[in-house]
Amino acid sequence: MAPVTKESAAFAFRGTVKQKGAANLKAITDTARCAVVTVDEIVRSPPALAGFVGHDVTVQLAANERVRNGERGVFYVTGFVFGETLAVQSVGHDSVPAAQPMVAASIRAADGDPTRAFRQTQARERAERAPVVVTGKVVAVGLADSEPTPVTAAAVTSRRVSEHEPFWREAVVEVQAVHKGAVPSQQVVLRFPSSSDVRWPARKACSPSIPMRSAAAPSSAWPRRAWLQLPRPSRH
Repeated sequence: MAPVTKESAAFAFRGTVKQKGAANLKAITDTARCAVVTVDEIVRSPPALAGFVGHDVTVQLAANERVRNGERGVFYVTGFVFGETLAVQSVGHDSVPAAQPMVAASIRAADGDPTRAFRQTQARERAERAPVVVTGKVVAVGLADSEPTPVTAAAVTSRRVSEHEPFWREAVVEVQAVHKGAVPSQQVVLRFPSSSDVRWPARKACSPSIPMRSAAAPSSAWPRRAWLQLPRPSRH
């Protein structure tokens, strides 16, 4: 997994350091590298954390990060711990003037919605990792008859059936634009999991006539139409 950076941190907020060397979460006993910070404004946030404006949170500082009481900055954090309050792990912070261009651009692009900014960050990360990114319209959806890669008889007989089965579906996507990589056809078949199991949190719900942008990896098999497959999650 790629290291978390300021650009990819799930939670970014403008805050004021209330007390360095302290924590407001009882579970944290070593406070040497901690600070209690008041959340003044949220730049981007998962939905569960969007309501923390005005609250004090415990920030565990990065290795070489230093703060002072009363300092105002934009903090980029991850690693959430919920207790009587919230504790987060910082990957760094910037002064408010230094971060202002980023904050303004993020707010403008997300229409002032921190959770939308969070989703945009996730989409940008997926696009950066994916070898192929296309925009298109779903024209058909059906069951996946088989895996797009060859499967041996031995692999089939030894294959375990699990409650985590992906229940693969295939969506035929009419390509309208290729933003990254190349596809050898005007139509691609996007293989996606339809399971609602927690192992597949990034599943796609595809229906005919729905416009979509997809960041995916080409399959090793390229039949009459180009194949794309959404990345598999890591095993639990």
